[in-house]
Amino acid sequence: MNIRPMDMQVLIPRATDVAKSQQLNDQQNMLQQQQFAAEWQKIADNRQTQVQNSSKAEGEKVKANEEREAKKHQGEAGDEREERHSAEENAVNHASTEDPLRGHKIDIKM
Repeated sequence: MNIRPMDMQVLIPRATDVAKSQQLNDQQNMLQQQQFAAEWQKIADNRQTQVQNSSKAEGEKVKANEEREAKKHQGEAGDEREERHSAEENAVNHASTEDPLRGHKIDIKM
């Protein structure tokens, strides 16, 4: 593509305008990134200073662990009775939920 002298006279002033607008656009993008980084830094600092809440599930795990530790300290006689009782309950619950027709035959296709 050939550029005529008349076109050059129009292009040169426009090139400086385009360069200025491009520079402003670049500065604006950089400023936005810096603001975004500063905002995330504030959020990170705030999270480090705040106490984080634990979920209910985590609380239940701690509670269950404490109960197990307490049972260990009670003695093995109480534990054996409780294990027998829980084993009997599990057997009764398992027997009531088990389907008598399922699990006795296996279908194999070839």
